Amino acid sequence: MAGGAKKAPRAAAALKGIYPGVDSAGHVLSVPMAGHPIMDEESVKADFEALQALVEEHDAIFLLMDTRESRWLPTVMGKAAGKIVLNAALGFDTYVVMRHGMGDEEHPGQELGCYFCNDVVAPADVGFSNDQNHRYANAAFSL
Repeated sequence: MAGGAKKAPRAAAALKGIYPGVDSAGHVLSVPMAGHPIMDEESVKADFEALQALVEEHDAIFLLMDTRESRWLPTVMGKAAGKIVLNAALGFDTYVVMRHGMGDEEHPGQELGCYFCNDVVAPADVGFSNDQNHRYANAAFSL
């Protein structure tokens, strides 16, 4: 589909239309995904660094990602930075909104997990168990 608007900038514009005083920006990045090949190392590294900077610069992270695999890295980065991550996943006839990242200070030890921990369906094309996802992805994303 040529010519369509990217959803992140469009969502930011829609928020400004609802509340003009909001400080909102949409960013279009290619997020490295576990189990997927890296085709252009420079581009992937630049997008990773841009994502890392966005996570560090903001108090909350809202994700509108296309695939299950692409949601994992931002949720782990948010958790590592102590930030709350809100993820909206839209299907053809369903949707799910999940919260990741910060735990509840009043209930220590009740931490929120990464995307794979909280997802009810593991990504089909990664082919690892939940525990293996963490070990494989932790090594794969130590850029």
